[in-house]
Amino acid sequence: MYHINRLAAIISCSATSSISSVKIWWINADSQTIVQEITGIRYIRPNGQLVFPPFDLDQYRQDVHSTTYRCMASNTFSTIRSRDCQLRAVNECQMSKCSEVNYI
Repeated sequence: MYHINRLAAIISCSATSSISSVKIWWINADSQTIVQEITGIRYIRPNGQLVFPPFDLDQYRQDVHSTTYRCMASNTFSTIRSRDCQLRAVNECQMSKCSEVNYI
């Protein structure tokens, strides 16, 4: 998934169970660490969406904007995981100055 730095990116995840409530969280697929919110850089909505707000180039973080995420969901009986979602930040040039997308 490409994340143009001047636009927000949202990765959705949902899971349901008729037996018990479901807890959703995100992990970094490479390090297997639980994703934490970073003020102004990355947050998780109550509905489980992982959100990356627009960011300036000086706010770029490779561990956030160019990594692989995985959604995890569990209830009383089991835990499941999503396929990997690779996020890659790009810097979109203004059309009047250039006609290509530059990778950060």
